[in-house]
Amino acid sequence: MSTSWKEMLAGFPLSTPVLRRSPVRTPSTRSRATHKVGQAMSLRLYGVVNAQRAEWSEDRKCLHFFMDECRVQEARRRKGLPLFPCKQVGLVEFRTFAETIDPRISSMCLHCPPDAPDDKYCGWEFTMTSSDESTTS
Repeated sequence: MSTSWKEMLAGFPLSTPVLRRSPVRTPSTRSRATHKVGQAMSLRLYGVVNAQRAEWSEDRKCLHFFMDECRVQEARRRKGLPLFPCKQVGLVEFRTFAETIDPRISSMCLHCPPDAPDDKYCGWEFTMTSSDESTTS
């Protein structure tokens, strides 16, 4: 049985604090689809269990998403385990997530275990591209 995001979120109350936790303002009409990614990120389960934030780049063309606290990685640290190398998972997850909202949105990893600095978890960039430029790195 396959359930779409729209079906899963149909009854989600709009007054839920998660939606207010990561406010992302649309900087321009061109960025509306990228703005939707920021809004949708706060609806994911990870938005409830992990501290996350989204912010616009200085040129207002890219949305940067950061997982400031990750329960999975924190649990691994407490147990003395190495961080889970989640970059490869994120490449597929965030590309698919963004493209589901709008196929013109591309995603790029800014940092993610195992390549993240010691005090960071994952960071991703979402950019609106023309339909013939959609690539993920």
